[in-house]
Amino acid sequence: MSTNQKNVLIQTFGCQMNKLDSELISGSFIDAGYKLVDTEAKADVILVNTCSVREHAEERVYSRMMNLKPLKAKKPGLVIGIIGCMAQKDKEGIFKRLPHVSLVCGPHRYKSIVKLVERLSARSGSAFGGISKNVDKVMCADKEGLVTGESYEHSIFLADKDRAYVQVMRGCDNFCSYCIVPYVRGKEISRPPEDIIDEVSSLLDRGVKEITLLGQSVTSYGKSLKSKENLSSLLKKIVLRHSSLVISFITSHPSDITDELLETMVSLPRVKRELHMPAQSGSDRILKMMRRRYTRAEYLDIVRKARGLMPDIRIVSDFIVGFPTETDADFQDTVSLVKEAKFYKVFIFKYSPRSGTKAAKMADDVPMETKKYRNNRLLEEFKKTK
Repeated sequence: MSTNQKNVLIQTFGCQMNKLDSELISGSFIDAGYKLVDTEAKADVILVNTCSVREHAEERVYSRMMNLKPLKAKKPGLVIGIIGCMAQKDKEGIFKRLPHVSLVCGPHRYKSIVKLVERLSARSGSAFGGISKNVDKVMCADKEGLVTGESYEHSIFLADKDRAYVQVMRGCDNFCSYCIVPYVRGKEISRPPEDIIDEVSSLLDRGVKEITLLGQSVTSYGKSLKSKENLSSLLKKIVLRHSSLVISFITSHPSDITDELLETMVSLPRVKRELHMPAQSGSDRILKMMRRRYTRAEYLDIVRKARGLMPDIRIVSDFIVGFPTETDADFQDTVSLVKEAKFYKVFIFKYSPRSGTKAAKMADDVPMETKKYRNNRLLEEFKKTK
């Protein structure tokens, strides 16, 4: 790298996993001598960490990147990159739509990202691990580099000095019919508990007081490990080593929330009384089409058990309205579930098909106006429960 310090701007869209990935990437650039900046005008490198869960999020990114075209014309040496789930999903299609973008890097190749940027900056040699033969373009969106138990504590950049995310697993094996995540993040890989505990210890040494354990489906932690580990045993091990630490975890798949986990939360006062447990629908017919692996009754049973053990628990949920074939009756089932569950908070999304998923083969037959109405109506019904 040049002796002149270079500036990097990293913008993040999407979930907490993306935020953590951006912190890890920021740390890698700092270790390599770069400076983090918060304006595009100061940047030598602009990376946008992206989400593919919803079409709206992707379009925001494409719009954002189009706005950078004039800046690239003024600064030909500027490296502009799309990283994350969109990079994994759209691959070289991004170059066709955004010719001023020079780097496309999926979430499995983040450890190479500084080298990729420096290869582009040097404008010499062959594309590093990429498909494009043009040295002005590098595409790394394969699934190489997946390593169980990777630890990044040596280079993580903490956006919040008191709180930190700790990734306990990557990927997802649920394959809900509407969801692109398993295709862009890959299969579930859980980190060994000792690696996680070592990372937590390192964060505590840096003054962190609260951690959030992250996984696309964090309640399935341990399934890929040979040992009989699960989220309950991991929580107990962390608390045994660090009894003063405040711990939370997200996101929980309802089918993996066990009595053992709820009882563990009760027994460990430093674990926050919170569950982010997406329901997605209150209709059994729609839940089956979504491949969610639980019924309305089973979901509400978890809510009742959790509240019975922890009356002060905060339960947060996600919902999708306008899923293919969703009728007024299906929607009313969702409304009544919201009324009955009395959530602390809800996130409501209008269904949009994701290419490559099972649901994308179904007709997107609920009109947008109906989706908007159901979105607003469900939000209104939620507010009435507060």
